[in-house]
Amino acid sequence: MSSLFVAFCFAKTVTGNDNYITGTALYQINDNTDEFREITFKGFTKNPDSLVIPFEKNSIILIVGHYVYKENVEYIYINFIIFIKNIINSTHTLLFFLDHCDSICFCILF
Repeated sequence: MSSLFVAFCFAKTVTGNDNYITGTALYQINDNTDEFREITFKGFTKNPDSLVIPFEKNSIILIVGHYVYKENVEYIYINFIIFIKNIINSTHTLLFFLDHCDSICFCILF
């Protein structure tokens, strides 16, 4: 099953080249708890019309993509990224940012 994934995420690892970007990111699953989930993402950047922009690890990004859950791993194929902020060695800033966002994540199943 695939669904639409939209969430503010913290880019934990980022690798790639001129054609694609891949890595892992964290997102907060609920406003009321400090529980985070890790996703594995991939997006293609080769096309000049692509809405996937390169970014660095330790960045806050808004990810919009297709969500697939398989064998206890969450995979995201990125359709669109908005770069929010680059955070270097600042977990406290990340938690502050996530704590003050309303509707941090929602998924629409179809």
